[in-house]
Parts: sequence; C-alpha cells; structure tokens
Amino acid sequence: MQFTLRRPVPADAPALIDMKAKAWRQTYTGVVRQSVIDALDENRERRLEGMTQLIAAEQITFCMATDELQRVVGVAASGPGRDENPPPGIELEMIYVLAEAYGSGLGTELADAVLGDGPAYLWVLEGNGRAEAFYRNIGFLPDGSRKYDDGLDMHEIRMVRDAGRPARG
Repeated sequence: MQFTLRRPVPADAPALIDMKAKAWRQTYTGVVRQSVIDALDENRERRLEGMTQLIAAEQITFCMATDELQRVVGVAASGPGRDENPPPGIELEMIYVLAEAYGSGLGTELADAVLGDGPAYLWVLEGNGRAEAFYRNIGFLPDGSRKYDDGLDMHEIRMVRDAGRPARG
C-alpha cells in the first residue's frame, strides 16, 4: 500500500471522524464496554465539531494518511501536554490506523510526522498489548504513571520517550 500524508483541513473532518470510529470498532470491540462502541454512532455533530476545532487549532500538529483511492486510513495528532504535571516533551494525543494498514509502517510514519525525534509522552489503555508493543518499537516506555478513564471504565498507563531517542525503533 502507498499512502499520502498531509495536514487535514476542516473539510476532512467528516472523513476523519468516520475513520476514527471505524478504527475504534476494529481495535476496541471486545476490549471496552459495548455501550462505548455503540455510542460511536451517537453525537456525530458534536464529534464533527470537535474534530473541526482540533484541525483548526494552531498548537496541534496534525497529520492524516490516505490510500491510493483517497480513503482516510490513518490519523495522528500531538500538542502541548494536557496533564496537570506533564513530563517533558509533547503529548501524542491520538494515533489511529485502520486494520487494513497494520504492518505497513504507516503508524510509524504518522508518529514521526507529528512527534519528530524529541521527547514525548502518551496515554494508552492498560492491557492494550498491540498498542504498547507499537509504542515500545518507536521508543516509548511506561513511566509508572496510571490514571482511570471514567468514560471507558478502564485504566490508562503513561509511556514516555526521552529526547534523542530514535523515532524509529
């Protein structure tokens, strides 16, 4: 597969929220409560508004990937840390790749595009082995921090990458 990476524009918001919902279904069905998966079809206007605002936010580094047919198959975004006491670096706020692109290197390309090679951190659902392995491969390690996500009724762990650590594992 060949991918084109670019910064999204507001007109991309509908395709991005649809791709993100599909990625959530592929990744989290059987992992999170089914009611969370079912809710992906609700509040589309609110999600569309949120995505449009995120795209327009100047402090956010945003990248989307399309395939040969111009379908959105991946998205990533990073920005200033949103935690009360964030570790050094920027936060990887989101990265989603559709299952059809697993193993293609797209996730690493998206991460490189929004993170560069400086220090960074992210939160990942505890026990999401596939995601944890991917993040380890691109230089992230758990730092021992853990938080509870009320909406998902699950814990997340924080993973960090130091400055100078290679962006590719």
